[in-house]
Amino acid sequence: MPALTDIIERPAWQPISTAPKDGTDVLAYQRWEGGPERILVMRWDEKGCWRTNVHSFVRFDPTHWQPLPSPPIQHASDCAVHNAPALPVGPCDCGAEPPA
Repeated sequence: MPALTDIIERPAWQPISTAPKDGTDVLAYQRWEGGPERILVMRWDEKGCWRTNVHSFVRFDPTHWQPLPSPPIQHASDCAVHNAPALPVGPCDCGAEPPA
């Protein structure tokens, strides 16, 4: 069985210099020297700095970025195909049938 990351088409990491600087949230990659790697949701702020969505006094200097993925699709019913776990097992309001 292929890994989920092999199935999902993902954008490639791009140099941070190409990231939008209009306040758009992006996934940002940073590696601290001698420390861990981090992938954070960040945005370029009005002060000309990369900021996370939480208060932080740590300076962030990400090296790469990529767009955020699309949010999950919302279905009106408890769908055995699109919403897991789903009870009872049955067709979705979208018309999809659960696997046999």
